[in-house]
Amino acid sequence: MFVQLPKFIPKWINLVINFLGLGVEIAILTQIQYPHDPKFPQFSLYRSDIILLVLTNIIFFTSLIWLFTRHHPQFRIGLLGVLLGLILSKSAGGWITDILSISPIPWLYKFEYLKYLFIAIPGTFVGEEIINYQQVEDQDIPKNWNQFRLIGIVIVMGLIILNLLIGLQSRLLPQTTGISLILLLFSYRLLREPHHPLELLLYQMYQWGIYGLILGLAFEPYQGGIKKDPATMSYFFITTAIAIFILRIILYYNCSTICEFMYKIKIILENLI
Repeated sequence: MFVQLPKFIPKWINLVINFLGLGVEIAILTQIQYPHDPKFPQFSLYRSDIILLVLTNIIFFTSLIWLFTRHHPQFRIGLLGVLLGLILSKSAGGWITDILSISPIPWLYKFEYLKYLFIAIPGTFVGEEIINYQQVEDQDIPKNWNQFRLIGIVIVMGLIILNLLIGLQSRLLPQTTGISLILLLFSYRLLREPHHPLELLLYQMYQWGIYGLILGLAFEPYQGGIKKDPATMSYFFITTAIAIFILRIILYYNCSTICEFMYKIKIILENLI
């Protein structure tokens, strides 16, 4: 269905093959039977993998938000504040609950899926920082941090992640919070005075990571503690921070590959405008 034939073959042939593939796919789907599912014994749009469904919504809405706010990133932070207000108001009942419960395509979209924007939108800021770094020629720029300092940053990031995984799982909340703050302060000393573009990138990512982590720890007592299902506010911000810290470790070892990938994503999005 998505085959790309060699360039010497006419495009109309490639297009015909794609449509034939689509037709075969539709024919196969109409013949699928689910004898153990009395509610939907045949193919149905309402039978979907929830993870893929949520990811589809988040990719669509995050891309849409980025396209309209790429020159005004502060609006994205404002949208998160509005989203938080809507989530809190929806749980309180009333006319907002009635409006947000409406879905024009219930098999594809529900308002509850949008809460994962608390993970995706901060990721757009980090992605932009990586793209900006990729566009800088840094071969002739001296580095202010030595190799031991960079290794120290990687180790501290790993310790923060390990502390969060063990401490939150064990529900040692005061100890986990205290150790996290100490490690964050120590990592701040390692990240001082960035000069090289890579150092500036790591420092900017650190700022987003520390903000997400502190915010997530502050939300930890809310909604009964950090949980994936149902996902809590603490889960969104802490997992965002952990993802940023892991990405920083990866960037240290293989920055060029990730930067090239992010640049290609940017080009694709810009071509959609």
